[in-house]
Amino acid sequence: MSTFEAGAVSDELVLGPRRSRILVADDTESVRSLFRRLLTGDGHEVIIAADGAAALEAVHRHRPDVVLLDIAMPGMDGVKLAETIKQRYPDQRVMLMSAFVGLIHKMGYAGPPVAMLAKPFTPAELVKKVREVLRTH
Repeated sequence: MSTFEAGAVSDELVLGPRRSRILVADDTESVRSLFRRLLTGDGHEVIIAADGAAALEAVHRHRPDVVLLDIAMPGMDGVKLAETIKQRYPDQRVMLMSAFVGLIHKMGYAGPPVAMLAKPFTPAELVKKVREVLRTH
C-alpha cells in the first residue's frame, strides 16, 4: 500500500494494476493517520494534505479518484476548497466530512455537487462511503 505526502512523489510511480487514489485533506494529523490506515487497508493509494493549498496542489499533481475534505480547516475551508476544485476539475469526485452536514443541508447548501459524510462515523462507514463514491460519482 502507498501513502504520499502531497507533492513528494513522482507522477511516474508505477505500482502495477492501478488502485483507486484517494486524497485526504484534514488539518488534524491523527485524523489523516487514521484515514491513511483505513483506506490503505482497503487497498487504496492514499495522498495526504494538511491544508487547502497542499490539497489543491495534490489534486493537480496526482489526479486522485476521490478527494476527502474536512470542512473545518484553517485558511481555505473545505466548502471553499470543494468549490475551487470543482471549478478547475469539474469531474473530480469530492466528499465533504463534517459534524455539521445536517445544518449545511438545512441552510440550503448551494455549492458544487459533492458527497457528504456526517461526523462522527465509524471506520466501516468511511470505507463504505468511499467505495460508494468511487462507484456512483
